[in-house]
Amino acid sequence: MKARKKILIRVDGHKRIGMGHIYRMLTLANYLRKKNCFTFVFVARGCAASLVLIKKSGFPVEALPFGISRGSEIDNLADILRCHRPSMVISDVLRSDRDENFMGALGYNKGVILVSFNDDTKRRLVDADIIFSSDLSQRADLYGNTQGAKYYLGFDYLILNEAYMRINKRRRKINKCVKRVVVCMGGADQHNLTAKILRAIDKSSLNFKCEVIVNSNFFDKTLAQQLSDSLAHAVSFNFDVDSLAASFARADLAITSGGLVHLERMCAGVPGIAINQHCRQADLSARIMRQGATLDLGLHNRVSLGKIFYSFNDLSQDYPLRVKMAVKGKELVDGEGLLRIAKIINHALGGK
Repeated sequence: MKARKKILIRVDGHKRIGMGHIYRMLTLANYLRKKNCFTFVFVARGCAASLVLIKKSGFPVEALPFGISRGSEIDNLADILRCHRPSMVISDVLRSDRDENFMGALGYNKGVILVSFNDDTKRRLVDADIIFSSDLSQRADLYGNTQGAKYYLGFDYLILNEAYMRINKRRRKINKCVKRVVVCMGGADQHNLTAKILRAIDKSSLNFKCEVIVNSNFFDKTLAQQLSDSLAHAVSFNFDVDSLAASFARADLAITSGGLVHLERMCAGVPGIAINQHCRQADLSARIMRQGATLDLGLHNRVSLGKIFYSFNDLSQDYPLRVKMAVKGKELVDGEGLLRIAKIINHALGGK
């Protein structure tokens, strides 16, 4: 029996940077494991939330000390790579692909295929064989001479859960009255925005129910109950969900952070509001707003309770705008990036 090829994935997720990188690598690995004869090992810094997610998905993980220096990490990676000897190494670590020593360590052996995922907004060459850069502003014509590296650019290469492909293809009815609202500020909610948003929209006289998606590693269940009891509107908290697809399928409007969950909302055809956890999210959300697919309120520290309240009320009562948002979001994000990327990786490893 032919030995299965191994893929090593170097990825991080924690309170400061969020959990989007972890979620997208788990989505990719789960899909490839199901469709192809590959084995996987993850390498991640020792954030409990990340390690639990990876292990819960059934993947082995090598944990690096959380505060490890880059030099020590490179030494540790050399040992891990010699032990596992993967055929492909995938890197999805924020800004690390700018470090030649780091990328050189990952490409530990001649013949290993090195893959990089990044969210760059401008042209930047990366020392890897395959580069996925899924930012809205990336353009293929800027990557004419790349010395053999293959670049795959734009929203066509976003990794979303398989369920979003199905939701995107469905004809979606936008209700004139907003009855169901989803709030999700990402896997980590780095700036604790969830409670602020709920208090703001609770001032609305509109009749709606709210579903809140949070991670139990970063949001206390007792606090959730106290918050729910203090609000006039019906609010339910869902903890540690594998996918928001079912929630978005039921939603009339959503308030999200500007990261992965924002793009999932667009793919599902849900109109909504973005409040951004950091500058990269704010930059992307502003460009998506110019395309007509979101209402961007800007960076978290510049968004008041009043701004959230008035924006929510106005959008809830602007039916034509919500229809336009829903249509444009589905046009921009078709949900098939997972299939495209899986096909590229499978081909690179000798599959059909």
